[in-house]
Amino acid sequence: AEDHENARLLARAIDGAGGCTVVPPDTNIVMIDLPPGRRTDPIVEAASKSGVAISEWSATRIRLVTHLDVSTADCRKAAEVLVRALSV
Repeated sequence: AEDHENARLLARAIDGAGGCTVVPPDTNIVMIDLPPGRRTDPIVEAASKSGVAISEWSATRIRLVTHLDVSTADCRKAAEVLVRALSV
């Protein structure tokens, strides 16, 4: 239940940043669709440099997963990092 709540926290914080759209999560998986003209590569790289591991699901979709080893504070930090990377 905590993982699912953390996924919803991430989704709410990130949705709309830089024109992205977040698919509302039903589980602990968050999918972020980038706006036209944006690609995942630089966002994944920027997140990694800030210590946030995310996955490139496709060239225009990012996948985030919350789990036992990811705290609510970690999710807040990840949201800040991703909003910053998406807003560039």
